[in-house]
Amino acid sequence: MIHIEHDRKVLMYPSTTPFHPSELYPEYPWGAEYLSSEKNGVYAMVRNLLHRMGLDREHFGTSGWNPLGAFITPGMTVLLKPNMVLHFNAADNSPNLDCVITHPSLVRAVLDYVRVALQGQGTIIVGDAPLQSCDYARLCALSGHDAVRDFFRDRGAPVEYVDFRQVRSAHNAYGILETVGGPGDPRGYTVVDMHGYSALKDKRSMSKNFRVTNYDHRVMRRYHTEANNSFLISGSALAADVIIDMPKVKTHKKAGMTASLKNFIGIIGHKDCLPHHTKGSTQEGGDEYLNSSLWKSHAVFCEEWHNIFALGNQTKCARFMRKIASACWSRAVLSSDDPFREGSWYGNDTIWRTTLDLARIAHFADKEGVLRPTRQRTVFALADAIIAGEKNGPLHPVAKQCSLIAAGFDLPALDLTLASLMGFAPEKIPTVIRAFDAHPLALTELTPDTVGISSNVPQWHNAKAKNLALEQTLRFVPPEAWQGHIEKEN
Repeated sequence: MIHIEHDRKVLMYPSTTPFHPSELYPEYPWGAEYLSSEKNGVYAMVRNLLHRMGLDREHFGTSGWNPLGAFITPGMTVLLKPNMVLHFNAADNSPNLDCVITHPSLVRAVLDYVRVALQGQGTIIVGDAPLQSCDYARLCALSGHDAVRDFFRDRGAPVEYVDFRQVRSAHNAYGILETVGGPGDPRGYTVVDMHGYSALKDKRSMSKNFRVTNYDHRVMRRYHTEANNSFLISGSALAADVIIDMPKVKTHKKAGMTASLKNFIGIIGHKDCLPHHTKGSTQEGGDEYLNSSLWKSHAVFCEEWHNIFALGNQTKCARFMRKIASACWSRAVLSSDDPFREGSWYGNDTIWRTTLDLARIAHFADKEGVLRPTRQRTVFALADAIIAGEKNGPLHPVAKQCSLIAAGFDLPALDLTLASLMGFAPEKIPTVIRAFDAHPLALTELTPDTVGISSNVPQWHNAKAKNLALEQTLRFVPPEAWQGHIEKEN
């Protein structure tokens, strides 16, 4: 059962940091001194959702209510994994992050309940691996994450904010990404070997053509070969006894949509281990674009060398290769009716495989990074769709007012429900539907037809998620390259 809380009065996020509740709840751990004069409907929605889930039902309304206590106990390490992808909205270069990242007001509310469950004993981490070019410090300052971190620190209940990236990049005066080292995860990194369980194994013959935009493709070959697949995983993710997955609900140019499963892309240390697409056209065994194109092939070749030079901080060479690549792309546009590039289209057959591999690592890898046959930690997801993102997400989204949050312990079921609510046909989204495949490391025991909804919205309550009619949905506009291929038909 997936739980959805909707409040049509919550049209925006609170602006007063560190996002205190505006009402004194019996279980609130900080007292009346720390309340907000600004109405905080988000905090109330999180509380109502946890109550709707029946968590510690018998103590609700008392000071002893501990909704997360069913799976968080004192002494545990708890990782909150929000989406912190970028410090601006690339659609309009706006600093407004409402439809780009998981809003910190939700993170704050969940942190309070984690604090209640831990009773002052344990470790709390908020971590993610944002985009290579994300200014993490600026993101935290602009959004209010800094204020949340400082509040808990000043109360003697520190929360570790960790940027999982090993390296970061910034554009120089010529618009070339220059790479610098970062502090990374203080708990280090572990290469997790999939040992034949990878969803990428069916594409291993093409492993030399696995690609991720803006990275040196040669490094990818250290992790993905014709014999095996592996990923560089953050030590903080592996150290966690509980992961609270907090995605932002958005459309996604490569995957169709992104929610709880896709959010695990951010548990890695370096994105050059993440196949996002396979080089070449579908006729050539790739999924980068549809039809064979000599000009696209030339453009991709030049872009690959641009990436190599840029990551080596060889600006002159990078500028030269970028110029040639741009010219080739211009010719490709004139000579082809295939508009696709970089795997950003409905034919991408790679990104869903990478996504499900990482979700399995989060569930089944032990603290040393060894995959086990049983789940090694609890994974609970709470998705932010108060203001979601539509059209060309995840980096260029347009705000979509939804006023809802959703939660569950079964991530494939949650994403299927969200896809259906978005007005999409879940069976047309590989990341969603393939998560239900039979697998030794199963992510769900449900089938797509059995996923049900519990909600305070009558037309959704007790409905089968997959069967929602189009008029019952929020009718998101999909990415351009997915339009006509993902929408519900009725």
